[in-house]
Amino acid sequence: SGIDHSDISETWGKVCIPRLLSILQTGVGNAILHDVMWSTRHCRIANLLHEISLMTEDNNKNIDGMNSTTDRNYGLHLIVTVEPDVDKFAKEFKAPNSHLRLMSTVDESSLRALAYKGTKNERKRLRREFPHATGLQDAPFHVIVVSYSDFLTDYIHFCQTPFEVVILDDGVSWMAAAHNDPNSPIATVWEDALFSKNDHQMGLAGTTLKDWDYSADTIDEETLKDVWIGLTARHRLVTSSKLRVENPRSPADLLPVPGLLNFALPHFSDAVKEEWDRSRIGNDASSMSHFRKLLTRSMVVHDPNSSRIVAIKADELEPLRSFQNDSIYNSAMKALKGDMPESIRSKDFPVVPEEISDDRFINDGKVASSRRSALQWLGSLEDSWLRYELGTVSFQHILGAMKTSLNYGHICEEITTASSVATGATGQIIGNLAFKLGIRSGKSFSSEQGLRQHLSTHHAPPGTWLCRTCKVDCITSQARTHHERSCGQPSSAGGSANSASASSAAGASKKDAGKKKGKASQGGGSGSAGAKEEKDPDGSVRVPSYRGVWVDQAGKYFIKIESERVCGKDRKKPLTFESIEETAKKYDALVKKKDKGNEQKLEYNFKSDGTRIVYEDVSTSTTTGLGGGVVPALSVINIKDLPPDVKPLLRDPRQTSRTGGNSKRHVYAYRGVCRQARKGHDRWQSQISFLGVNHYLGTFDSEWDAAAIYAWAHLILYGEEATRKAQKEGEEAAAAYEQEKKDIAAGKIPAAPPKPEKKAKPASKKKTEGKSPSDAKKGKKVVKKEDKSEKRKPGRPKKKAEEALAKQPPGKKSKTAGGKEEIVPVVSQSVARASILAPVPKFAAMNDDQLMKEAAVRMVAAPLGEYW
Repeated sequence: SGIDHSDISETWGKVCIPRLLSILQTGVGNAILHDVMWSTRHCRIANLLHEISLMTEDNNKNIDGMNSTTDRNYGLHLIVTVEPDVDKFAKEFKAPNSHLRLMSTVDESSLRALAYKGTKNERKRLRREFPHATGLQDAPFHVIVVSYSDFLTDYIHFCQTPFEVVILDDGVSWMAAAHNDPNSPIATVWEDALFSKNDHQMGLAGTTLKDWDYSADTIDEETLKDVWIGLTARHRLVTSSKLRVENPRSPADLLPVPGLLNFALPHFSDAVKEEWDRSRIGNDASSMSHFRKLLTRSMVVHDPNSSRIVAIKADELEPLRSFQNDSIYNSAMKALKGDMPESIRSKDFPVVPEEISDDRFINDGKVASSRRSALQWLGSLEDSWLRYELGTVSFQHILGAMKTSLNYGHICEEITTASSVATGATGQIIGNLAFKLGIRSGKSFSSEQGLRQHLSTHHAPPGTWLCRTCKVDCITSQARTHHERSCGQPSSAGGSANSASASSAAGASKKDAGKKKGKASQGGGSGSAGAKEEKDPDGSVRVPSYRGVWVDQAGKYFIKIESERVCGKDRKKPLTFESIEETAKKYDALVKKKDKGNEQKLEYNFKSDGTRIVYEDVSTSTTTGLGGGVVPALSVINIKDLPPDVKPLLRDPRQTSRTGGNSKRHVYAYRGVCRQARKGHDRWQSQISFLGVNHYLGTFDSEWDAAAIYAWAHLILYGEEATRKAQKEGEEAAAAYEQEKKDIAAGKIPAAPPKPEKKAKPASKKKTEGKSPSDAKKGKKVVKKEDKSEKRKPGRPKKKAEEALAKQPPGKKSKTAGGKEEIVPVVSQSVARASILAPVPKFAAMNDDQLMKEAAVRMVAAPLGEYW
């Protein structure tokens, strides 16, 4: 076996191969390949791996320090493809162990491939050979070829083996399907589980997990905690057979730019993902066109009909290379825009054993019902093996391993002090960390929401966790909590704990300094007016612990004196500032100039020596208006600036809420809103909870506006992952509710949801002895009565229940108006001791006709006897 050079075109050898080697050996080293001649791509992929292993002078002469003899790359490489193509790829390489001889006399190096397929026991036997693939020339094999179904089934074992190059054959189709349904398990496995996130795409520096048992069929939970999640590879290569699909929602659905960018440049994508999600840049056509141009540097298109190689003189070699590069970029741009012709597929490709419908994907929970159009990227039902393998394999063991493994998750990459990571019992740094000024945090979180909360509380930007009394930056939330306990309190030296406090203000008495409401004086009136007013109708709020300083929703500071905004020279627009200190100093200057002679009664923000005066007038509503000191972005959130793609989060219609003191229940269509009933009109309030703090987002005239603001705040605070999950849950709950209403209208009774069984606590024998079951449950104290029946004379039978009832005292029997006895008390008292009724022999011998006649006679006789 070997490479069939008949299918290697001149375009591939002189244009595509040099370009691919340049991409793999420069920068991140990940490439995208679109092959128009799809049915014969196997030999070209094998030729690429051979060129990587040979490292000839043609493909490494521009790399300093490379030795073509000793620096060859023999893998281990991995090719993941569909099941019918496993043997086709394996035939392009030498067979495993075919090179073993007593003496090697062949100078030509060759790669050997292992076709990983077969039954469960056969694959187990092949996995035992994985540790022998050392990446040397004499290794038993250098390439592993596996189908998607076998790879996902034995996923954990492949993650423990580092690879040099990982090739995902037709992986772009899976990528596009994952992009169109980002909340589905298909997307979770592609984005979070396929490649390792903790190794920075460096292949674990060529090391394998120690003592890993490749023959294990099942892996216990303790072992799963130490496993690596995701493939580790120095280079990634993904191929595409499809460039666009016809989508009913849009004229054409092209290859997703964010998905390709995440594959080619994962570090850049991780850095800009949050900002892209917040700004919805994916809907901007000009921005996506620009990033398509950038992606052409990582994409190669093989089309023998588009490029022509002509003979040219040596002095014209540079112009030829420039022309070839332009041709490569143009072909890549056409492919990204969907203008390239469809790939030529083989007509004798086998038919799939079973057609996997869209409903099966939805029923298995792999794709949401509202996103079934994403399955168009996986191909047709009859001939798409990728669709068949992804539809038949289970993802649950992969998702379970992601939750269990300690080596997987959202890792905090912030640089922090060593004392915040590892400290001893006394709070001091222990071990070698005592000699390090700053270290990587490295804390792992199972969800993006947990990582965001950690970053918000421990690694927030400067100015986030300000003391609400003295405005000192406390860096973290915990430090601010400890700081505010002593801020403004008298110290052991007799003064205040702060360097400047309200009690030390120049000319201010201790009685009036630092109070929320000062004396009603001319100068103090301006400050007091600012303290009384907390919020303007336009959303502007007063800055706490300052006098006359306000901030609007745009984050601009301005001055108010006697409830009037100070305007600029044109006396039309308010005078605004960028910082609080500048605004406070300008306020002091204006008040001094306006009220000369009353300096002793005025309330300033700064003393004459420049020390700030702090007023302890922090109000909850003011702090909430400023974002609560947790997320400053919420302080400028405005319905007018709502991103066009932010939609309200649907709520489960089965959940109802009380509105105020009204006994009626109101069904809200969206999350995060509350109706405020007013005379003549209703308004809707929106608020969100984050880290135990409720943030008031505003009151609006419509429920949709209030819900949209809540969805925007949810995206900012909890991230896209949690927001998408909440959106998916709401959509599914609303769809289930609508279906339930349709079933009821059609006469179908929906089944009630199963209720969890409550286990009753076993009662103590001492406390419940002598009690009835009902009394024991109610906790009543019952005195055990003496049973007279136990003391009866020997030989005397027990009284029957009927005789005891007939011999009851006459006073205990109550008469009704009709003269009949009321049997309710009797039944309630003796129902627990009722005798078992046996069938009447007279009726047991009758047939159906006789029973019907007897029943008719009794029904006629019943009214005559006034039984009802």
